[in-house]
Amino acid sequence: MKRVLKWGGVGLLVLLVILATGVGTVSCISDSRIAERYEVDPEPVEVPTDEASLVEGERLYLSRGCGDCHAADGGGRVIMDGPPGRVVGANLTRLTTDMYTRYPTITADDISTCPARDRRPRSASPGQECA
Repeated sequence: MKRVLKWGGVGLLVLLVILATGVGTVSCISDSRIAERYEVDPEPVEVPTDEASLVEGERLYLSRGCGDCHAADGGGRVIMDGPPGRVVGANLTRLTTDMYTRYPTITADDISTCPARDRRPRSASPGQECA
């Protein structure tokens, strides 16, 4: 009986060591993958400003239902206000009006290079963030 308990304890200890090694390995691999960063060189986007493009953009905005959440003028609107919470469409006009006055060092090129997760354009000084 003692021999069975002894080998059972040794077997349990071996299983715990294997489990701890596995958890440690998975943790190290996960941390290294999370810490990995990729450099992305975005291509500049040409935004057409001619009358035909503006008319087509307005047509697409209205026909695709964008105005349902963002309102006809792009200023955003409350979609739902009550349980379970408040849902508001984003104000799309802030990108062109407030952006340049709040952050004078931001240029039009920075808008496309400001990753949503980082929230700070490349030309902004420390402490400045994208709106």
